[in-house]
Amino acid sequence: MYKMITKNELLSSNIIKVPSIVLTSNLYGFFAWRIRVHTKNAYSHAMILHKRDKFASQDKKFQSVPIEDYLSGKFRIKIWYSPKWSIKECDNMLKKVNEDLEKGGKYDWIGIIGYFLGLKYINSKNRNYCSEHVKSILHLTNEGLKWEIENPSPGEIDKYFSSKPDIYKALVYDPTI
Repeated sequence: MYKMITKNELLSSNIIKVPSIVLTSNLYGFFAWRIRVHTKNAYSHAMILHKRDKFASQDKKFQSVPIEDYLSGKFRIKIWYSPKWSIKECDNMLKKVNEDLEKGGKYDWIGIIGYFLGLKYINSKNRNYCSEHVKSILHLTNEGLKWEIENPSPGEIDKYFSSKPDIYKALVYDPTI
């Protein structure tokens, strides 16, 4: 289950935990629409909330982007977190995010092509697309170590978290509501 939040709550609320996993969808973008159709899910991009006002996002390179970039009215945002993550798990997640931001890794275009062709084994081992990057961060948690989904989509991350309501909680901002 999830709780709906407003834009103001998203920007100023203490209910949002750092780090959190962030799923978004450009409601008007063609590429985002194709991902949603292909994955049969409402979300097309995955990121990590690594500061109260910043997402770590695997775009053309892994970079920090202001939350405001996603508050233009075009993006639906779902924020997943676990109240069960320990301080050590959170610290490890943030440490890896910061290390990865320094490297600025490039996007796995080959992996996206493989995903769309239904051939997940076609994948660059030294690059990530957005949800692969999120999975590498989640593997630093005790629950994430149990996760066996290979090269997940944002939709698969959403379905996995949704299947474990005793562990994961969600907040949703939808500008159309």
